[in-house]
Amino acid sequence: MIDLVRDIAARKQATPAQIAIAWLLAQKPWIVPIPGTTKLHRLEENIAAAGVELSADDLSDIDRAVSKLEVQLVIVGQLGPVEELSTLPLLLGRRRVAGSPIGGIAQTQELLDFCARKNILPDCEMIRIDQINEAFERMDRADVRFRFVIDMASLSRS
Repeated sequence: MIDLVRDIAARKQATPAQIAIAWLLAQKPWIVPIPGTTKLHRLEENIAAAGVELSADDLSDIDRAVSKLEVQLVIVGQLGPVEELSTLPLLLGRRRVAGSPIGGIAQTQELLDFCARKNILPDCEMIRIDQINEAFERMDRADVRFRFVIDMASLSRS
C-alpha cells in the first residue's frame, strides 16, 4: 500500500500525504479530510492536495489495495450515542470493531514501543498541582495545545 501511494505520488509530483488526501476527497462529496498539523508548510502542502487529480486507474489501484487491508477500529472509552450503524461494510470489507473501557497494558505497551521506535513524542505542558484549576479552566475555553502533566513533586510542596 505504501509503495503504491509513493509510486503515484512520484508520478504526480506530489507527496504521499497529498495522494492520501486527494483519495479521500475523491470518495464522496461529504467526506472532508481534516489533517492536523502545527507547521505552516505542512498546512500548505495539505491544501495543495485539493489540486491533485487522481485518474480512474489511480483510484482503482488504491481502492484495490485498501480492500486487501485488514482494519480494526478499537474504541477506547465511551463515544456517546451513535447514529444508525450499517454492519454491511464491516462484513464485506474485512473490518472489525473492538472496544475497551480503558485499553489494556499490552496494547498500551505496544503503542509506547511503536512511538519509541518512530521517535513520536507527546506535546506536554508540565503544571504544578496548584495550577490544576487553571488547567481545567483553560480546557473549558479550548485554550490547550498540549496534554497537561502534573508534576507529582509539586504535591509535597503544596
